[in-house]
Amino acid sequence: MRGLDERLAYDDQRLALNIALIRRLATEIEKTVVVRPHPEENIEVYRRTFADMPNVHAVYEDSAHYWILAAELMIHNHSTTGLEAAMLGHASLAYTPIPTEENFCPWIPIACSHRVEHEDEAVAFVANRDWQQPPPSLAGILHDFFSYDRDATPQVIDAISELAGRRLHEGASGSLTPLVWRRRLSYWKQQLLGREILSPLNRNKLQELKPSIVGERYKTIVGAMPAGNPTAFTALHPHLYRVTPAS
Repeated sequence: MRGLDERLAYDDQRLALNIALIRRLATEIEKTVVVRPHPEENIEVYRRTFADMPNVHAVYEDSAHYWILAAELMIHNHSTTGLEAAMLGHASLAYTPIPTEENFCPWIPIACSHRVEHEDEAVAFVANRDWQQPPPSLAGILHDFFSYDRDATPQVIDAISELAGRRLHEGASGSLTPLVWRRRLSYWKQQLLGREILSPLNRNKLQELKPSIVGERYKTIVGAMPAGNPTAFTALHPHLYRVTPAS
């Protein structure tokens, strides 16, 4: 496994290459480019970088699904959004300009996408609308990794039952004790404070799951549903909701 310093250097290089590609797509092909950073990224970097380019927009709002479906093409390096795009039947391009060792980056999103390794190739791909070509086959990946063509519930139940029937190795069980106690202390602290304690990363990831946002989105979806399919919406937790058929 590579060290943290090498990973950070890789991310810095990747950011610079992505910015260069975005500039070319926005200027040479005059496309509107929507940049949706990962939650651990600072969105202000993109907003400052492209402040002089009115057709480049950096956004965090809403699920990535909305942006994928609204786009002609979704470009990523090796993000799970490549897999999401494929599952949504939408074209994606994996732009992988930096050579890496095997398993250094998630390979499934790349396997689900068209792929180029050079900036000129990426620009030509967009200019020529090459995303209209048939994408790589998803059948094997969806079957092997996501149980897409069968009900996964029985498999999950069988796996849990098997694990529950095993005796954990004493060393492994003991090593979990500090983690369990840290989680309990964190829970008790949150109960005393009357609020959740979230890291900046988790807060950013969960910002779209606020009750006000999810509640409004639920109303919009229900408003578009057939009248004969009523549902009930229940907030189980500040970031967990249940939607069930109405009784």
